[in-house]
Amino acid sequence: MASNARSLPLRVGIIAVTITIGLAVLLLVVNRLGRPTAPSQPLIADEPSADLAMGVDPQAASPNEATQIATEPVTLQLFLIDSSNRRLVARIERLEAPMTLAAKAQLAIEQLINTVGSPLPPGTEVREVWISTAGIAYVDFGADLPATMPKGSLAEIHAVYGVVGTLTTSFPQIRAVQFLVNGRGVDTLTGHFDLAGPVSPHGDWLY
Repeated sequence: MASNARSLPLRVGIIAVTITIGLAVLLLVVNRLGRPTAPSQPLIADEPSADLAMGVDPQAASPNEATQIATEPVTLQLFLIDSSNRRLVARIERLEAPMTLAAKAQLAIEQLINTVGSPLPPGTEVREVWISTAGIAYVDFGADLPATMPKGSLAEIHAVYGVVGTLTTSFPQIRAVQFLVNGRGVDTLTGHFDLAGPVSPHGDWLY
């Protein structure tokens, strides 16, 4: 009898622990069943992507994608020196160009430089082009342009009117060109043509 009396509290304790564990499990199951179902796919913002791990911004478009989005077809008239080396003649070029007028104008001058018969020296740098509300295209060439220009008045005339003709004929919004070298206005390139102010097209040299 004494042995049974001593084992009774132990049995009661075991039963109590068993009931407590059972209630805890039941509460856990009920709690999980009551929660909303998690989405089948994790949100991108919750997990760093492989691009972020590599230091790449996934929202930044690649250069090719940016070009495809920001370009449109454009028709250029490049004014090149003819075979007699006496006159400028127009050559039509069709290509994809950036959307802004200033970017199109800069591309036109760069295309002019890289085309056979160009009145500008090979490798001429175009630092920047911007267009005023009055229709003046400010073309900023690299500092090496005057030194690399061929000598003589005709070469300078061809260079000036090659640029002016290309921009004013290709883009009706541009009516004249102001020449800059290394960010500053210049009086002339090689001493033969006055570049102190904007230069308008001149038919005698363009056709």
